[in-house]
Amino acid sequence: MNHKYILTKTENRVAVVTLNRPEHMNALIPEMRQELLEAIDAVDNNTEVRAVVITGAGEVFCAGGDVNAMQQQSQSADRREIQHLISPVRNQIVLRLQNTTKPFIAAINGACAGGGLGLSLACDIRLASANTKFSLAFGRLGLHPEWGVSYFLPRLIGLQKASELIWSAARFSAREAAQMGLILREVEEGTAQTEAVALAQRFAAGAPVAIQLSKKAMNKALDTSLEDALDFESYAQGVVLSGDDVREGIKAFQEKRRPDFTGR
Repeated sequence: MNHKYILTKTENRVAVVTLNRPEHMNALIPEMRQELLEAIDAVDNNTEVRAVVITGAGEVFCAGGDVNAMQQQSQSADRREIQHLISPVRNQIVLRLQNTTKPFIAAINGACAGGGLGLSLACDIRLASANTKFSLAFGRLGLHPEWGVSYFLPRLIGLQKASELIWSAARFSAREAAQMGLILREVEEGTAQTEAVALAQRFAAGAPVAIQLSKKAMNKALDTSLEDALDFESYAQGVVLSGDDVREGIKAFQEKRRPDFTGR
């Protein structure tokens, strides 16, 4: 499924969703956000897709919100109208990425700023090419962090470091991002999508139900007690033990071959 600003390609159970506005550094505008939400919904509901990569066209991942579009909106609408235009879809995208049961990997192939960084943080895993420059530009524009940045960043790198980055409107490299735990790893320039797809294919070869439940378990565990986390693990283990995939996994292990999981 292709839109004007979002492209989707599926191969070998992996979907690649591409932000396709390279002439504007893939900066997000309302129509693009709506298309992105629809693309995420489509791949999430596609039973043939087991893992998803989000990347940007050209040499940029995403420069965040389109500042020119923001200026036009601020001149033509009051604050309530602006929030109505921006917040619902943006927030739906972030929640959808967290609530989907499939692994989402951000292949950060260049500049990643503001809302673009927030979008990547909402994914489960991030890989960034060596030439990537990250920027928390909200402060320089007099804006508040959005796209879940204030939620994800402290959880990934700690409150103190997150405070420094947000309040100073910091810029930093892929290597620095890897060192602070914001991305999984830095990869060679020009290989972010290739590396992300290879990782996604490894996930796609796994048992879908077990992966789906483990994603839900880990996200729940960030905001719950150990007792509740253990209860959910017991529930999830009961679900997978009643399915076909666990029997296939055990049989394949005994026969020293790769399992062929069906998601049942």
